[in-house]
Amino acid sequence: MAAMTLRRRVGMLSVAAVTAIGLTACGKSGSGNSALGDAPATSGLAGGSSPNTSPSPGANASPTNGNGGSGGGGGATATQSPLYPKDAKTYGLEILKAIANKDNGRLVSLSNLNAANYAQQQNYASKNGQWTNSDCTSGSTPACSYYNQTGDIAVVNLDASKLGSQGAGSSVSIEGSNYPQGPANYIGSFVYDWSYGPYVRMVSLSSNAIADHFKALPSYGSVGASGAGGTPYPCAHTAGKTCVDVIQQGGTATMPVQHFIVDMTRITAGKPNGIIGYEPAG
Repeated sequence: MAAMTLRRRVGMLSVAAVTAIGLTACGKSGSGNSALGDAPATSGLAGGSSPNTSPSPGANASPTNGNGGSGGGGGATATQSPLYPKDAKTYGLEILKAIANKDNGRLVSLSNLNAANYAQQQNYASKNGQWTNSDCTSGSTPACSYYNQTGDIAVVNLDASKLGSQGAGSSVSIEGSNYPQGPANYIGSFVYDWSYGPYVRMVSLSSNAIADHFKALPSYGSVGASGAGGTPYPCAHTAGKTCVDVIQQGGTATMPVQHFIVDMTRITAGKPNGIIGYEPAG
């Protein structure tokens, strides 16, 4: 993957996260409307997951494990996908589903023998099988990114000319990690990815809408700064919700304080999509 590995990123975050524990909330005032992020797209689930419409995305869904694939609990059944999908996102999900189900024959037909052997050698079938797509690149060799319920990131590379038929998958890689626990670590991870990527990691901690909102803004890293999450507090503009502020650390210019709306249940449990919105910066 082009982005910095998660292991290195987590290591760089640890200092900021420890510092952030003692910070108190500040800058809670502001003008304008708050925004709650959208839930992950229901069409982006692999491994037999149910549509993601609950407050805790994917919490009760499970891959179809008829061939011994691993995944979360529950007994949801996926809608039958085309044998060889014509779009890159769905094709990549089929590849990840075949891995989760330990269906090597299906995996070979979707990709190639080398890719299937590599997935088996890396024991990718042991990963949580509930995958959500964040984005796909375009062109003749699209790369589609996905995240699961335990913090792993998958990238499936495809041959666009073979979509809709056998062998469109050229390679698959899965990078293992865990979601941070606690507001300082969780928000700190998102802020780091805001500056340095990867985009899929931002989405896994929030949603496409929230990730897109912040990617359109200057990041703390753009002025040589870092940002750390402070103490949770009742949101100023969104009744009944909990907010966490990001406090700037260093930098060549002063950036506005960002106010994240969070789901503390997900953050405390180390689950995806714990950042559910944002309030006006200031």
